[in-house]
Amino acid sequence: MGGGAEKRRYIRVTITSIADMTLVKEKKNFRAYVGGISRGGMEIYTQEVLHTGDAINIRLRFIDVSGKEAMEEIQGKIKWTNQFSNAHVAGLEFAEVITEENYPALLTYLEQAEKFFSK
Repeated sequence: MGGGAEKRRYIRVTITSIADMTLVKEKKNFRAYVGGISRGGMEIYTQEVLHTGDAINIRLRFIDVSGKEAMEEIQGKIKWTNQFSNAHVAGLEFAEVITEENYPALLTYLEQAEKFFSK
């Protein structure tokens, strides 16, 4: 598996989320399940074959800290990919780190989850 923890700069946490993705060059849309997320990227599971370096647009739908559905649109690229059974698992790196200024709802979620996971 690529993208080991030793290279990770931010705590990865679980999130209840489905992402609607678009491969930028191919203009191809697909759906993915999010396995984990950090301030710098996320891991997804999908039926779509992905390639390292592909630019991707992400519409991330998740349950925020108040229990409501939230959505953030994020740009990124594929950092690594592997086949997993009949699906594909991939690591995505966001074009910019999640902050209060660019993705406030997602940052609030991450801050709460990081407290839980760092115990």
